[in-house]
Amino acid sequence: MSTFDQTSRRNCFDSGALFAAFGLMASAAFGGTLTYNDPALTASPYVKFTSVSEEWSDLVNGSPDSVLSPPPPAVSLFQNGTGILFDPQNFLKVDTSGTSPFDLRTKATTLRVNAQGQAPGLTPEVLGYALNDIRFTIGGELSVWAPLSNPPLPFNSYAQANVSASFNVVLKQVNWQNVQNEMRSGNVPLDLVQNFTNLRDEQPSISVEQFGPGAKQSYTWNGNLALTQGMLKSMFNITDPEQYVTEVGLAISPSISVVGVYGEGYAKVTNLGVSSNSTDIQPVPEPPTLVLAGLGAAAAVGHGYRRRKQRLAGSEAMVNGNDDGAIALTA
Repeated sequence: MSTFDQTSRRNCFDSGALFAAFGLMASAAFGGTLTYNDPALTASPYVKFTSVSEEWSDLVNGSPDSVLSPPPPAVSLFQNGTGILFDPQNFLKVDTSGTSPFDLRTKATTLRVNAQGQAPGLTPEVLGYALNDIRFTIGGELSVWAPLSNPPLPFNSYAQANVSASFNVVLKQVNWQNVQNEMRSGNVPLDLVQNFTNLRDEQPSISVEQFGPGAKQSYTWNGNLALTQGMLKSMFNITDPEQYVTEVGLAISPSISVVGVYGEGYAKVTNLGVSSNSTDIQPVPEPPTLVLAGLGAAAAVGHGYRRRKQRLAGSEAMVNGNDDGAIALTA
């Protein structure tokens, strides 16, 4: 079972209409952090997850509560790797009632994980384990409904739902040695699905909308991004074939929003996960070892060749009868 500690940061404002109207917008430190400490996160002998946390903005979310938990994440140990998966229930969800002339809701969070490949020393025949097949997975639901053609406004009702998921990777160690931190960012490609049919493939973000009057439209969406060791090396311009990425900081930041003008929008994240496999690094033989091995092989081949040549010469001499050391056989 995971254990976690929550710390929140709050700013206090003086009373007054001006601060009441603009104080929240002016506060950049309004938010919270939730850290996860589960022994299973570091139990794998191949890839360990450390510094696992969630960060969010109270201002953006309109709530001081954490977004992904409870329940706490599930940690999985698989062959040569570790994974962490959240199944948020009603926590990363926004919707509008459909009765307001204008309603906008947003929610966002960031999951951070430090992934470390096992350093040398686990087994003598393997130098160590580098990170491989780092994977971000995410999925959820969307719906829009703009039912009215004559709301108390001179235009029809409207509904919109949006989702996106960005990620970043921070390089921390190469061959288990600390390096200057570099960060690369991007978007997790998302697929929009309706009635088991992909409507859009690998979009950096998804937006669906409806102008009333119309029937409710419901969708599911999912995203998956995998980074191999080769992709990590290319990402950070590592060209030496004997250098490997062995530690990175990972972050995935889903964001959802809905808008309704006498309409109803709904967006939810139903699962969010990060995992990493590993690849073993074999020791590279030192040059003197290679030379000695080559000389030994050459000597063995030469010795075998000389013995074979001597046997052939002895056989020819006995057949021709001109070997001084041959014994004459008589009937």
